Amino acid sequence: MKIHSNVDEALDFIESGQKIFVHGATATPHSLIKGLVDVLPHYKDIEIMHLHTHGNAEYATEKFKDNCRVTNLFWVEIFENILIMTVLITFLVSCLRFQSY
Repeated sequence: MKIHSNVDEALDFIESGQKIFVHGATATPHSLIKGLVDVLPHYKDIEIMHLHTHGNAEYATEKFKDNCRVTNLFWVEIFENILIMTVLITFLVSCLRFQSY
């Protein structure tokens, strides 16, 4: 994998018609997204896919409707509740293990 020294160089490979996955949460690449938004008017039929991106998703605004479409891979509420319960149960089990020593 090539390591790029700047945002322009990193986005240079993009072509119309491509799919771009944007990693989310605390690993959201804000400088790359800003760079993408800056060059997006030069492209057509870009599909941007993401889970949960932290921060502004300007590419998903009406302004870019002719340049890209957005596929949201968000979790539905039931999965979020299952995740929360799993984290809580894991925490409780670790607390019980700690007390048993």
